Amino acid sequence: EAARNVIKILSSFKGINIDVVEYFTTEKSYSNAIDISIEEYCKDSSPHWINAMNTICTKAQSLDIECVDKIIKFCNILMEELKIVEWSTLILSLYKGIRQEEEQLIKVLSYLRQSFKIIDYKHGDFINCSQAVCVLNEIYEDIRIRKYKEVFLREYEFDFAFYLMNAAVQNNNYEKAIETSTKLSSIINIFNINKDLLNYIEECKEISIDGTKRENYNLREYPWLYLYNNVKDICTSYGIESKFDTSDFIRSSSKKTIIGINAIQDREVEETLNNIVGEKIFLQDKDIVFISNKQLELKSYIKDYYSCEVITKNNLLRDPNKCIITYDKSIHGKMADKNIIVIDGHKELRDIDVTYIKHILEDCNNSILAILINTKSSDYKAEALSYNKALLENMLDYKREIILFDQKDFFDSRELLETLIGQTSENIINMKFNDFKTNINKTLDGIREDIKFKNAVYKERRYTLKECVSEYINLADEVKSNYNEFLTKIQGDIEFLGKYAEEKISIIIPDLIEKKLDAIDDLEETSTLKDKAEKIFSEPIVNWCNKNIYDLMLEQFEVYITKYSKLYGYHQETIEKIKDNRDTVISAYGDFTSKIKPIDIKPLEELLKEFLVLHDEFLNSINYEVTVIPNEKFLSTVAGGIKVMFMKSEEKAESTRIKIKNQVIENKDNIAAILSNNIMENLRGLSDKLKEEIKDIFEGTLNDITIDKNIVEQAEMDMTKSHEEITKKNEELEVLMKFVDVEVLKYIKQLDHNMVYNNSKCYKLV
Repeated sequence: EAARNVIKILSSFKGINIDVVEYFTTEKSYSNAIDISIEEYCKDSSPHWINAMNTICTKAQSLDIECVDKIIKFCNILMEELKIVEWSTLILSLYKGIRQEEEQLIKVLSYLRQSFKIIDYKHGDFINCSQAVCVLNEIYEDIRIRKYKEVFLREYEFDFAFYLMNAAVQNNNYEKAIETSTKLSSIINIFNINKDLLNYIEECKEISIDGTKRENYNLREYPWLYLYNNVKDICTSYGIESKFDTSDFIRSSSKKTIIGINAIQDREVEETLNNIVGEKIFLQDKDIVFISNKQLELKSYIKDYYSCEVITKNNLLRDPNKCIITYDKSIHGKMADKNIIVIDGHKELRDIDVTYIKHILEDCNNSILAILINTKSSDYKAEALSYNKALLENMLDYKREIILFDQKDFFDSRELLETLIGQTSENIINMKFNDFKTNINKTLDGIREDIKFKNAVYKERRYTLKECVSEYINLADEVKSNYNEFLTKIQGDIEFLGKYAEEKISIIIPDLIEKKLDAIDDLEETSTLKDKAEKIFSEPIVNWCNKNIYDLMLEQFEVYITKYSKLYGYHQETIEKIKDNRDTVISAYGDFTSKIKPIDIKPLEELLKEFLVLHDEFLNSINYEVTVIPNEKFLSTVAGGIKVMFMKSEEKAESTRIKIKNQVIENKDNIAAILSNNIMENLRGLSDKLKEEIKDIFEGTLNDITIDKNIVEQAEMDMTKSHEEITKKNEELEVLMKFVDVEVLKYIKQLDHNMVYNNSKCYKLV
């Protein structure tokens, strides 16, 4: 502010804002420094202000989004003035200054994408962007490494690789053009996007291949090795352990070992093997001889028990005829991926020799056990060969065949070597890449197959739970149907039983009454005649009912019991279906077992026994006592016949007998109805008790079904939610695996053209 005030007074004063910008930059007041730089640049277009902006971007530990906006504004000014070099330098400084700040980085990447998007790549306009290759390469490399964890960068990968390819190929930077063109075509192949650009990208690749010098650089480290760590992270995220080895960082021709066991007595055999490797592999005074391209540090248990010799031969790996062994670590710390154990077949092995062979086999799963003989030699003894084979077979857990080599069968030492270890690949980079690709693909394919399998298991389990919920709904309907049918049957049976009793009573009771009418004639005492008559009629009714109604109803109810057994059997079948459905749920949801209670219903025998008890209580509770001669009506009839008061006793008795008969005849149907109503009233009570008995059973089952269904529905929802989370995670893993697939395919495309890109250089395959 002081500087501005000075300028207002002394407008001709020069240089003060230079000092102010430096001061603001030192004091980390970047916004003010940027404002002054832009303002001064607009006045004089001095390169100093461009340098000042570069200094701000370089020195600033953190530029906020406001500062980034202002610098982009300044970049636009430079672009309008076609100061491409200055623009490229400043944008590179800006990018480096904010590359770790997500919001600012997105701002800059979006600006750059918009800037490069308008360039007509088809007509070679990227030729003017040679200086932009640096910032594009920085962005390309950052995205290549960081996209695995920083999701927001992924949307920029294709675009910036495309811009870099155009800038590189149109400015003769063919190495980067090869890298980006093979990368872009791989992205298109793997992610199935931007197919319309594929032909153009292939054209750029062909131009770059023709233009690349492909000098024979010394490739010290394979460029794809970083992918191992990405795959390890993927494995860790998926919850499995990666099983590949990443220790092979240095070029080597093979990882095979020839280990000589015992001294070779036959000098011709000895010379053959020794000539193969250029050094003596078998020494007369040593038990075991190792040949290596570096000094091996033998474990103590080897040195203590064996007489050993380590022959160190420099440049052993350069000559395929002498490529015998490579060790990444000390012996028995890590064995080679293949050990060829060559045994002298002319000399009997000792137990200690076999013990050491056993050690080697335990450390390396891929070993060849060979016995070398020369049947033309005078030292050859079939007994020694048989003894060695028998000793090895008995003491070793070696599942493969022990190979027998006879020197007479080989034309020369090279043929014997190739038989032992196979031909050494002349293309080491290709060989190593194929090993890498096999490891990576095996790991990623295993994850994909496991995801596919688990998705199938989930779909099957979820489908199972949904089907079980539907089954519970059907079973609930089935229980309700069985329950209603049972209720309806009880209701119908009780009504029928009442009608059945009414029908019998309506026939029998009137007939009984009529049969007893003549017994009235024997009654003489007028004062007790009515009571005696009542007894004459009621006793037969009660006796008949006690004897016949009980038997008739019990017999009929036992018929019903048979029907009830069948109906209850349906319910028992439903219970079994519920149990089967539970078993199905458990197959998909193991925790279900701990959340449910056993389904127990009353056994059929117990239910029927209770039914019979209730029926028996019903029968015993019926009161068959009825008044045959109604008192009120009888008295009123007597009172109405005053004229009989003056009759003689015999005449009175006769008159009473006549009146009783008339009343009984008139009332006999009412008596049958009263008995029927009495029975029906008791039957209704029986019906209620029977219904109550099955209500607890069926409603208990419905409650069990409801609880089960709710548990399964909740489990299905939980499973769905969990699977959605896992699916989201697996979708991210699939993207990460496709990133690896892209890189693998990129290297395949490069190797197909006998080259591989690494650190801005293309290496020949050698």
